[in-house]
Amino acid sequence: MAAGRTSEATPGGEDLVLPFGPGRLGLTLPPHLAVAINGAPQIKEAVPDLAAAVRSALQEPLEAVPLGQRDLSNKRVVVVVDDCQRPTPIAEILPLVLAELDGAGCDRDRVQIIMGLGLHAAPSAEQARSKLGADTIDSINWRPSCNRDSGALVKLGTTSQGTPVLLDAALTEADLIVCVGSIFPHTLAGTSGGMKALLPGCAGAEAIRANHRLVSSLASIRDCGFDPDQSQMRQDIEEACGFLSAEVFILNTVPGLLGSCLGVVAGHPIRAHRKGASLARRAYGVPVPEPVDVAILSAHPSDGVFRQSVRAIGNHVLAVRPGGTVVAAMHCAGGIGDYHIPPSAPSLPVLRLMVKTVGL
Repeated sequence: MAAGRTSEATPGGEDLVLPFGPGRLGLTLPPHLAVAINGAPQIKEAVPDLAAAVRSALQEPLEAVPLGQRDLSNKRVVVVVDDCQRPTPIAEILPLVLAELDGAGCDRDRVQIIMGLGLHAAPSAEQARSKLGADTIDSINWRPSCNRDSGALVKLGTTSQGTPVLLDAALTEADLIVCVGSIFPHTLAGTSGGMKALLPGCAGAEAIRANHRLVSSLASIRDCGFDPDQSQMRQDIEEACGFLSAEVFILNTVPGLLGSCLGVVAGHPIRAHRKGASLARRAYGVPVPEPVDVAILSAHPSDGVFRQSVRAIGNHVLAVRPGGTVVAAMHCAGGIGDYHIPPSAPSLPVLRLMVKTVGL
């Protein structure tokens, strides 16, 4: 059996067409494979105008005052954007956020843009220009987040699950924090987005590792895209962010295929996130009545580097029977990403012990 073949005829006569980087990859399946499941996204209609959808979400946020209707004069605002390993079209969205802040009287000199890296490598100058926008980057005050510089981190306390709340100091000095990112299925946190921009995005390495240790056992791995309210990691993240005195406002897209967008949510960092998570689950959730023998899948839209692309296997592995086969299409134009590959690897039991110990 194979999961994922399209049910309609494809332009090139292939049995299966997968999104692959900026284009598509056509495959012809061997005749002995019978299709069991069509794994195409359940919501295919993208928003016709991304800018209009973003403006609408910003003007009618969920359980929050619109940015443009606030008095932000003399206020310190931190805008956290995701990094180059995420599919969010920050270059298109950031000018719209800045326009709302301008309309609220916020002085650009008091706006700090932080690219939340977590434990990822900092972008090159070219990557940053592409992510933030060539027309925007020279007019804003931006920097990558700090995760190991103790002088740039502040500890606010410890969560009930033992995670030290160690965050970028700029977040603790802000009057308003705006998180811009994307919501898509995630094996450990249910979905991405929301306050994951702050932890792990803008947290210290110690905090990130402690948070990830909560889901380091095999028993804690859940179906990809599950309800984030059932995620230990997500609950820990949101508890940690509650230590901040500043209001957190989110603006999240739900990415579609080939750079499209299925929806935009804005407002309360939990309520708006859950609305976007619901859309993401409806879009990407595919019922699997029974495990299949073969799953053929695409890592798109998170297929820029191998570090992110490999998640696609974890996201689908529960749909495959024990001993089955997973075939993953990973474009990886950016190469392997910020992995360090040693010349030889420890055995699987040792690797599991290492992951459980360090929480990576």
